[in-house]
Amino acid sequence: MRIPGYAGFARGSLGVLGLVLGLAGPTAAEEAAVPDKWEMIKQSMFAGRNIDENAANVLELDTPSRAEDSAVVPIAIRTKLGQDPASYVKKVYLVIDNNPSPVGAIFTFTPDSGRADIETRVRIEAVSYTHL
Repeated sequence: MRIPGYAGFARGSLGVLGLVLGLAGPTAAEEAAVPDKWEMIKQSMFAGRNIDENAANVLELDTPSRAEDSAVVPIAIRTKLGQDPASYVKKVYLVIDNNPSPVGAIFTFTPDSGRADIETRVRIEAVSYTHL
């Protein structure tokens, strides 16, 4: 699931590597002509690890339909799993492809953390794919 993002967002339900739905994005021709930043970032950060990019049954992302200020875009990440030792969210990576530093945040949890729900604000530099 690949959807372009921008400082203004629409609501979406996302997987472990979900995406923020945006207002404007590259055309198919532009996207094909530009190297896939996410593939390069993913290889750099998670080389050799299995990543489920369509795990909407694990995480959900809520964002405003349009951010008033791209410097403080509110993001809420909600988990659909309980935090028990048998099955829990250990880590959530928020990756924003076109930001100067694409790692927007890394959150670490344990079974003792309670629900692994997050509310934060991030800066989105430009039209960008954003991954959880």
